[in-house]
Amino acid sequence: MLRFTFYQDGSSIENNQPPVGLNLPIPTAPSDTSDYIVKISDSIEGGPFDFVIRRRSTDQIILDTKLGGLTIAKQFLMISFALPSEHLYGIGENTHDSFAHNMNYKMHPIFARDQPPGDGEMNLYGSHPFYMVSEDDGSSHGVFLFNSHAIDVTTLPYPGLTYRTIGGGLDFFVFLGPKPEDVVKQYTGVIGRTMMPAYWSLGFQISRYGYTGTNDIREVVERTHNAGIPQDVQYADIDHMDNQADFTLGPTFLDLPEFVKEQAVGGLRFIPILDPAINTEKTNIDYPTHTNAMLAGAYITWFNDTLQPNSDCSAFPEDCQPLDNVMLGYVWPDGRTAFPDFFKNETQVWWKKEMKTFHDLLPYDGIWIDMNEPAAFDTNKEK
Repeated sequence: MLRFTFYQDGSSIENNQPPVGLNLPIPTAPSDTSDYIVKISDSIEGGPFDFVIRRRSTDQIILDTKLGGLTIAKQFLMISFALPSEHLYGIGENTHDSFAHNMNYKMHPIFARDQPPGDGEMNLYGSHPFYMVSEDDGSSHGVFLFNSHAIDVTTLPYPGLTYRTIGGGLDFFVFLGPKPEDVVKQYTGVIGRTMMPAYWSLGFQISRYGYTGTNDIREVVERTHNAGIPQDVQYADIDHMDNQADFTLGPTFLDLPEFVKEQAVGGLRFIPILDPAINTEKTNIDYPTHTNAMLAGAYITWFNDTLQPNSDCSAFPEDCQPLDNVMLGYVWPDGRTAFPDFFKNETQVWWKKEMKTFHDLLPYDGIWIDMNEPAAFDTNKEK
């Protein structure tokens, strides 16, 4: 593995990294036994330069910056690579016509949003600034950009790529493979691998939106059983909540805990949905989840007063900020919602307590975490 980084003068690698951990080996200098060779062009200090990375075993250039365009500025960073072949994969999460990318100046935004796949080109739920290239001799390598800002990647027919981003650093990791499965193993070894799922979670499952109450779910389970269709897991979508508020049960789902306990005797598992956005204007019941979040300081807040909307809701009812500096938006719950800041330890402690309290009421076997990408409905609208 090889790592190279560019960032603004006077800053540091640490100051430009996303606040998540990576599994990094102890750094070592390149040597005659390294899988790669790096060649930096001769240049006076502070002058233009370029560099190439070669695979030692084949002398194949796998990354070349001679296309130019390296820019490091406040809120704008750019770099271009020449690639060894046009067999490019990855750069998610976006819709495109084939697994191999079109190299004719196609721009792919990397910016997570609540957008399911559909017709046309669009960026989707996840952000995965990683690509893999298959070289002409069958070897493969991968490149990961460790950056959580908005990014766009444009393919070039050379072939090549241009990265642009609005913040952070240009912090790249190169994985030499040489087989595709080796590249994936090396990449996931750095970012972390998916947890091993419970065996029962690989079974037959039923989930849909639109259940009207516990009796509706009961009828589905019984109908499935009577038809001789195996079922291992039953889900409940946001219908089971009271006005889409997390950790609550709606009026027609108050007997859901008894149903879940009853079905558990026969081995049926149960998974309810959770949406991280929390209702801050719930008026029909006492809502301790929001109260506890405010006490814990669990929500995302505005960076400064310049960005924060007006706090006087009597004078500005359509554009106000009634919870001090807590950032509010609209998602599934009725009314304004706040967004937990899961990078904060206080938020993690609060969330775990809420989940335990809810589990004491409704003994679920797993959680369906929905809307886990940054998402807000009805942006740019007066509400």
